Amino acid sequence: MTRRAAELLGVVVFFLVLALGIVILRCYVRLRIKRCFGLDDGLAVTSLVFYLVAAASMIEGVRAGSFGNRWTEMEPSVLLKGLKLLFVYESTYIVATTAIKFAVGFFLLRFCVERYQRWIIYIILVILTGLTFFIFIFVLLQCRPPSWFWQQAIDSHGTCDGSGLIMAAYVHSAITGLSDAVLGLLPICIVRSLHLPFYIKCYVSVILALGSCAAFATVARMCFVHELTDPKNLFEKTGILVWSYIEVGVAIIASSAATLRPLLDEYSCYNPRWRRLHSQHKSTETSSHQQSTCMTYEEALQHNNLGMRITPISPV
Repeated sequence: MTRRAAELLGVVVFFLVLALGIVILRCYVRLRIKRCFGLDDGLAVTSLVFYLVAAASMIEGVRAGSFGNRWTEMEPSVLLKGLKLLFVYESTYIVATTAIKFAVGFFLLRFCVERYQRWIIYIILVILTGLTFFIFIFVLLQCRPPSWFWQQAIDSHGTCDGSGLIMAAYVHSAITGLSDAVLGLLPICIVRSLHLPFYIKCYVSVILALGSCAAFATVARMCFVHELTDPKNLFEKTGILVWSYIEVGVAIIASSAATLRPLLDEYSCYNPRWRRLHSQHKSTETSSHQQSTCMTYEEALQHNNLGMRITPISPV
Protein backbone atom coordinates (compact mmCIF):
# COMPACT_ATOMS: atom_id res chain seq x y z
CA MET A 1 0.00 0.00 0.00
CA THR A 2 1.41 3.39 -0.99
CA ARG A 3 1.58 6.39 1.33
CA ARG A 4 -1.24 8.17 -0.54
CA ALA A 5 -3.42 5.08 -0.33
CA ALA A 6 -2.79 4.80 3.42
CA GLU A 7 -3.63 8.47 3.95
CA LEU A 8 -6.82 8.13 1.93
CA LEU A 9 -7.85 5.03 3.87
CA GLY A 10 -7.22 6.78 7.20
CA VAL A 11 -9.35 9.78 6.26
CA VAL A 12 -12.17 7.58 4.95
CA VAL A 13 -12.35 5.40 8.06
CA PHE A 14 -12.03 8.34 10.48
CA PHE A 15 -14.85 10.43 9.01
CA LEU A 16 -17.00 7.35 8.37
CA VAL A 17 -16.90 6.34 12.04
CA LEU A 18 -17.64 9.90 13.20
CA ALA A 19 -20.50 10.41 10.74
CA LEU A 20 -22.06 7.04 11.51
CA GLY A 21 -21.86 7.55 15.27
CA ILE A 22 -23.24 11.07 15.32
CA VAL A 23 -26.15 10.28 12.97
CA ILE A 24 -27.07 7.34 15.21
CA LEU A 25 -27.10 9.75 18.17
CA ARG A 26 -29.22 12.17 16.14
CA CYS A 27 -31.77 9.45 15.42
CA TYR A 28 -31.81 8.50 19.11
CA VAL A 29 -32.48 12.11 20.12
CA ARG A 30 -35.24 12.61 17.57
CA LEU A 31 -36.94 9.24 18.09
CA ARG A 32 -36.50 8.54 21.81
CA ILE A 33 -36.08 11.94 23.47
CA LYS A 34 -37.94 14.44 21.28
CA ARG A 35 -40.20 11.79 19.70
CA CYS A 36 -40.47 13.69 16.42
CA PHE A 37 -38.49 12.44 13.42
CA GLY A 38 -38.60 15.21 10.85
CA LEU A 39 -37.87 15.49 7.17
CA ASP A 40 -34.44 16.97 7.90
CA ASP A 41 -33.57 13.90 9.98
CA GLY A 42 -34.66 11.59 7.16
CA LEU A 43 -32.50 13.53 4.70
CA ALA A 44 -29.52 13.26 7.05
CA VAL A 45 -29.96 9.48 7.18
CA THR A 46 -30.29 9.38 3.38
CA SER A 47 -27.08 11.35 3.02
CA LEU A 48 -25.34 8.95 5.40
CA VAL A 49 -26.46 5.95 3.32
CA PHE A 50 -24.91 7.39 0.16
CA TYR A 51 -21.88 8.44 2.19
CA LEU A 52 -21.45 4.83 3.28
CA VAL A 53 -21.56 3.70 -0.37
CA ALA A 54 -18.95 6.32 -1.29
CA ALA A 55 -16.73 5.20 1.59
CA ALA A 56 -17.11 1.54 0.63
CA SER A 57 -16.10 2.29 -2.97
CA MET A 58 -12.93 4.07 -1.85
CA ILE A 59 -12.01 1.41 0.70
CA GLU A 60 -12.45 -1.28 -1.94
CA GLY A 61 -10.42 0.82 -4.38
CA VAL A 62 -7.55 1.03 -1.91
CA ARG A 63 -7.78 -2.71 -1.23
CA ALA A 64 -7.78 -3.52 -4.96
CA GLY A 65 -4.67 -1.38 -5.51
CA SER A 66 -6.15 1.40 -7.65
CA PHE A 67 -6.86 4.38 -5.38
CA GLY A 68 -3.63 6.06 -4.31
CA ASN A 69 -1.55 4.38 -7.02
CA ARG A 70 -0.24 5.46 -10.41
CA TRP A 71 -2.43 4.81 -13.43
CA THR A 72 0.50 3.62 -15.54
CA GLU A 73 1.58 1.03 -12.97
CA MET A 74 -1.80 -0.75 -12.74
CA GLU A 75 -2.80 -3.88 -14.54
CA PRO A 76 -5.79 -3.44 -16.90
CA SER A 77 -8.09 -5.44 -14.60
CA VAL A 78 -7.14 -3.32 -11.57
CA LEU A 79 -7.58 -0.10 -13.54
CA LEU A 80 -10.94 -1.28 -14.84
CA LYS A 81 -12.18 -1.99 -11.33
CA GLY A 82 -10.79 1.29 -10.03
CA LEU A 83 -12.58 3.31 -12.71
CA LYS A 84 -15.86 1.58 -11.94
CA LEU A 85 -15.44 2.35 -8.24
CA LEU A 86 -14.54 5.96 -9.08
CA PHE A 87 -17.73 6.27 -11.16
CA VAL A 88 -19.76 4.97 -8.20
CA TYR A 89 -18.01 7.40 -5.86
CA GLU A 90 -18.70 10.42 -8.06
CA SER A 91 -22.39 9.55 -8.36
CA THR A 92 -22.94 8.93 -4.64
CA TYR A 93 -20.96 12.03 -3.67
CA ILE A 94 -23.34 14.25 -5.63
CA VAL A 95 -26.45 12.72 -4.05
CA ALA A 96 -24.98 12.74 -0.52
CA THR A 97 -23.96 16.41 -0.84
CA THR A 98 -27.40 17.51 -1.98
CA ALA A 99 -29.23 15.46 0.66
CA ILE A 100 -27.26 16.96 3.55
CA LYS A 101 -27.69 20.51 2.19
CA PHE A 102 -31.44 19.92 2.11
CA ALA A 103 -31.28 18.57 5.66
CA VAL A 104 -29.58 21.77 6.83
CA GLY A 105 -32.13 23.90 4.96
CA PHE A 106 -35.15 22.13 6.42
CA PHE A 107 -33.57 22.25 9.87
CA LEU A 108 -33.24 26.03 9.65
CA LEU A 109 -36.82 26.36 8.41
CA ARG A 110 -38.01 25.37 11.88
CA PHE A 111 -36.50 28.52 13.36
CA CYS A 112 -37.33 31.10 10.68
CA VAL A 113 -39.24 34.07 12.05
CA GLU A 114 -39.60 36.29 8.98
CA ARG A 115 -41.02 35.31 5.61
CA TYR A 116 -37.94 36.50 3.69
CA GLN A 117 -35.80 34.03 5.67
CA ARG A 118 -37.93 31.14 4.47
CA TRP A 119 -37.78 32.42 0.89
CA ILE A 120 -33.99 32.56 1.03
CA ILE A 121 -33.89 28.90 2.05
CA TYR A 122 -36.45 27.94 -0.60
CA ILE A 123 -34.43 29.67 -3.33
CA ILE A 124 -31.23 27.92 -2.22
CA LEU A 125 -32.97 24.54 -2.24
CA VAL A 126 -34.36 25.12 -5.73
CA ILE A 127 -30.91 26.11 -7.02
CA LEU A 128 -29.34 23.03 -5.41
CA THR A 129 -32.02 20.81 -6.96
CA GLY A 130 -31.31 22.11 -10.45
CA LEU A 131 -27.56 21.88 -9.89
CA THR A 132 -27.83 18.29 -8.70
CA PHE A 133 -29.81 17.18 -11.73
CA PHE A 134 -27.36 18.91 -14.07
CA ILE A 135 -24.19 17.52 -12.43
CA PHE A 136 -25.62 14.03 -12.01
CA ILE A 137 -26.65 13.82 -15.68
CA PHE A 138 -23.29 15.24 -16.72
CA VAL A 139 -21.42 12.61 -14.69
CA LEU A 140 -23.50 9.85 -16.28
CA LEU A 141 -22.97 11.20 -19.81
CA GLN A 142 -19.46 12.67 -19.56
CA CYS A 143 -18.15 9.84 -21.75
CA ARG A 144 -19.50 8.56 -25.04
CA PRO A 145 -20.58 5.85 -24.64
CA PRO A 146 -21.13 6.26 -20.85
CA SER A 147 -19.55 2.87 -20.13
CA TRP A 148 -16.28 4.07 -21.68
CA PHE A 149 -15.54 5.88 -18.40
CA TRP A 150 -14.28 2.55 -17.03
CA GLN A 151 -13.78 0.61 -20.26
CA GLN A 152 -11.05 3.03 -21.36
CA ALA A 153 -8.75 0.72 -19.41
CA ILE A 154 -9.27 -2.03 -22.00
CA ASP A 155 -10.84 -0.25 -25.00
CA SER A 156 -9.56 2.74 -26.97
CA HIS A 157 -12.81 3.47 -28.81
CA GLY A 158 -14.53 6.29 -26.91
CA THR A 159 -14.12 9.85 -25.62
CA CYS A 160 -14.62 11.75 -22.36
CA ASP A 161 -15.23 15.48 -21.93
CA GLY A 162 -12.35 16.30 -19.60
CA SER A 163 -12.62 20.10 -19.90
CA GLY A 164 -16.36 19.93 -19.29
CA LEU A 165 -15.77 17.86 -16.16
CA ILE A 166 -13.41 20.49 -14.77
CA MET A 167 -15.88 23.28 -15.50
CA ALA A 168 -18.72 21.30 -13.90
CA ALA A 169 -16.56 20.65 -10.83
CA TYR A 170 -15.80 24.35 -10.41
CA VAL A 171 -19.46 25.32 -10.85
CA HIS A 172 -20.61 22.68 -8.38
CA SER A 173 -18.02 23.74 -5.79
CA ALA A 174 -18.81 27.44 -6.21
CA ILE A 175 -22.57 27.06 -5.85
CA THR A 176 -22.41 24.62 -2.93
CA GLY A 177 -19.86 26.84 -1.19
CA LEU A 178 -22.07 29.91 -1.70
CA SER A 179 -25.12 28.05 -0.39
CA ASP A 180 -23.15 26.98 2.68
CA ALA A 181 -22.10 30.56 3.30
CA VAL A 182 -25.68 31.86 3.03
CA LEU A 183 -27.07 29.12 5.27
CA GLY A 184 -24.26 29.78 7.73
CA LEU A 185 -25.00 33.52 7.95
CA LEU A 186 -28.78 33.18 7.99
CA PRO A 187 -28.95 32.18 11.70
CA ILE A 188 -27.57 35.61 12.57
CA CYS A 189 -30.60 37.19 10.91
CA ILE A 190 -32.91 34.69 12.59
CA VAL A 191 -31.78 35.39 16.17
CA ARG A 192 -31.08 39.11 15.76
CA SER A 193 -34.68 40.14 16.37
CA LEU A 194 -35.26 37.74 19.25
CA HIS A 195 -35.72 39.06 22.77
CA LEU A 196 -32.83 37.09 24.22
CA PRO A 197 -29.58 38.05 25.95
CA PHE A 198 -26.66 38.66 23.61
CA TYR A 199 -24.63 35.65 24.73
CA ILE A 200 -27.60 33.38 24.06
CA LYS A 201 -28.01 34.85 20.56
CA CYS A 202 -24.36 34.08 19.87
CA TYR A 203 -24.72 30.55 21.21
CA VAL A 204 -27.86 29.79 19.20
CA SER A 205 -26.37 31.32 16.04
CA VAL A 206 -23.34 29.05 16.30
CA ILE A 207 -25.52 25.98 16.92
CA LEU A 208 -27.76 26.71 13.93
CA ALA A 209 -24.81 27.50 11.66
CA LEU A 210 -22.91 24.29 12.39
CA GLY A 211 -24.38 22.53 9.38
CA SER A 212 -22.64 24.97 7.04
CA CYS A 213 -19.11 24.25 8.27
CA ALA A 214 -18.53 22.21 5.11
CA ALA A 215 -17.95 25.48 3.22
CA PHE A 216 -14.32 25.41 4.37
CA ALA A 217 -13.80 21.94 2.91
CA THR A 218 -15.53 23.06 -0.30
CA VAL A 219 -13.06 25.90 -0.72
CA ALA A 220 -10.15 23.53 -0.08
CA ARG A 221 -11.58 21.08 -2.61
CA MET A 222 -11.59 23.75 -5.32
CA CYS A 223 -7.80 24.02 -4.99
CA PHE A 224 -7.46 20.45 -6.30
CA VAL A 225 -9.93 20.54 -9.19
CA HIS A 226 -7.09 21.32 -11.61
CA GLU A 227 -5.81 17.77 -11.05
CA LEU A 228 -8.63 16.56 -13.29
CA THR A 229 -6.91 18.01 -16.38
CA ASP A 230 -4.92 14.79 -16.72
CA PRO A 231 -7.00 11.59 -16.36
CA LYS A 232 -3.93 9.75 -15.15
CA ASN A 233 -4.03 11.88 -11.97
CA LEU A 234 -7.41 10.48 -10.94
CA PHE A 235 -5.90 7.82 -8.67
CA GLU A 236 -2.39 8.93 -7.76
CA LYS A 237 -3.26 12.49 -6.71
CA THR A 238 -5.97 11.97 -4.13
CA GLY A 239 -6.44 15.58 -3.05
CA ILE A 240 -9.81 16.09 -4.71
CA LEU A 241 -11.04 12.68 -3.49
CA VAL A 242 -10.01 13.42 0.09
CA TRP A 243 -11.51 16.90 0.27
CA SER A 244 -14.76 15.99 -1.46
CA TYR A 245 -15.15 13.14 1.03
CA ILE A 246 -14.29 15.45 3.96
CA GLU A 247 -16.77 18.03 2.65
CA VAL A 248 -19.71 15.64 2.94
CA GLY A 249 -18.45 14.15 6.20
CA VAL A 250 -18.10 17.53 7.91
CA ALA A 251 -21.57 18.56 6.73
CA ILE A 252 -23.14 15.36 8.12
CA ILE A 253 -21.26 15.58 11.42
CA ALA A 254 -21.78 19.29 12.03
CA SER A 255 -25.46 19.38 11.01
CA SER A 256 -26.24 16.38 13.22
CA ALA A 257 -24.26 17.84 16.14
CA ALA A 258 -26.65 20.82 16.12
CA THR A 259 -29.51 18.49 17.08
CA LEU A 260 -27.83 16.78 20.05
CA ARG A 261 -28.51 19.37 22.73
CA PRO A 262 -31.43 17.35 24.23
CA LEU A 263 -28.97 14.51 24.79
CA LEU A 264 -27.14 16.65 27.35
CA ASP A 265 -30.43 17.64 28.93
CA GLU A 266 -31.34 13.99 29.26
CA TYR A 267 -28.10 12.50 30.61
CA SER A 268 -26.17 15.34 32.20
CA CYS A 269 -26.57 17.46 35.30
CA TYR A 270 -25.05 20.41 33.49
CA ASN A 271 -27.61 23.25 33.46
CA PRO A 272 -26.36 26.29 31.56
CA ARG A 273 -27.72 29.69 32.39
CA TRP A 274 -29.78 30.04 29.23
CA ARG A 275 -31.92 27.04 30.24
CA ARG A 276 -33.18 29.08 33.20
CA LEU A 277 -34.52 31.95 31.10
CA HIS A 278 -38.14 31.25 31.84
CA SER A 279 -37.57 30.68 35.54
CA GLN A 280 -36.06 34.17 35.94
CA HIS A 281 -39.49 35.67 35.37
CA LYS A 282 -41.00 33.72 38.25
CA SER A 283 -40.87 35.09 41.78
CA THR A 284 -41.82 32.02 43.77
CA GLU A 285 -39.37 29.21 44.45
CA THR A 286 -41.80 26.49 43.37
CA SER A 287 -42.56 27.87 39.93
CA SER A 288 -38.89 28.64 39.41
CA HIS A 289 -37.98 25.02 40.09
CA GLN A 290 -40.65 23.74 37.73
CA GLN A 291 -39.63 25.94 34.81
CA SER A 292 -35.87 25.37 35.02
CA THR A 293 -35.75 21.61 34.71
CA CYS A 294 -36.40 20.88 31.04
CA MET A 295 -36.07 23.95 28.86
CA THR A 296 -34.07 23.32 25.72
CA TYR A 297 -32.85 26.07 23.39
CA GLU A 298 -35.75 25.31 21.01
CA GLU A 299 -38.23 25.80 23.86
CA ALA A 300 -36.47 28.98 24.94
CA LEU A 301 -36.76 30.37 21.43
CA GLN A 302 -40.40 29.38 21.21
CA HIS A 303 -41.17 30.98 24.57
CA ASN A 304 -39.70 34.29 23.44
CA ASN A 305 -41.25 34.07 19.95
CA LEU A 306 -44.60 32.33 20.08
CA GLY A 307 -44.97 32.43 16.30
CA MET A 308 -41.80 30.49 15.66
CA ARG A 309 -42.18 27.10 13.95
CA ILE A 310 -39.93 24.57 15.69
CA THR A 311 -41.85 21.40 14.94
CA PRO A 312 -40.53 19.11 12.19
CA ILE A 313 -41.43 20.23 8.69
CA SER A 314 -43.17 16.92 8.06
CA PRO A 315 -42.78 13.43 9.49
CA VAL A 316 -41.30 10.64 7.44
